[in-house]
Amino acid sequence: MLSKEITKFCPNCGNELRGMGVYCVYCGMELQTRRLPEQKASMRMETKKFPQEQEYAKTFDRLVALIIDNIIISIFVGIITLAITGPFWWPFAFGDSIIWNSLYFPFAILYFFLTETYNGQTVGKRAMKLKTVDEATLQSPLPKQHFINNLTKAMGPLFLIDIFVGYISNDGNPKNQIRYTQQLSKTVVIKLPE
Repeated sequence: MLSKEITKFCPNCGNELRGMGVYCVYCGMELQTRRLPEQKASMRMETKKFPQEQEYAKTFDRLVALIIDNIIISIFVGIITLAITGPFWWPFAFGDSIIWNSLYFPFAILYFFLTETYNGQTVGKRAMKLKTVDEATLQSPLPKQHFINNLTKAMGPLFLIDIFVGYISNDGNPKNQIRYTQQLSKTVVIKLPE
């Protein structure tokens, strides 16, 4: 017997939704219709049309994208540092001042978080045709996944530890998750088609 109450399921991932949200809390898809519980399994089959062979980003491409992003961050922080310290302190604007160090970390975290949350791509990733996606759905990750994924990118020594721990904890994963925070956030970087 059908209940008069309609249970809402995400048409993208098939998870049961609570409340009247506009977006799925599991995959972030915009919701437009309600589905009956019997349709849950069929919705999963219909909506998960992923390519059989997804090309994951190569380590070299990701490194080049990271270098591009750090150049952008360094130029921006350098200009702000010069504006604060004045032209007489220009030798200190790029790396040796307290102002530089106090601006670089928060700006870098904001840059990585906001650009990747917006569309999965930083400027460097866009230049290299890469995109960060959820490892299960290959769709845009949730903001909390982006935050976890980008947490150590601006923290020099912690970033190296993140790579090291990610390398030793990776069990031959073909998704090329080279950082531990990427494994924790359940995100992958894919190569976009040309």
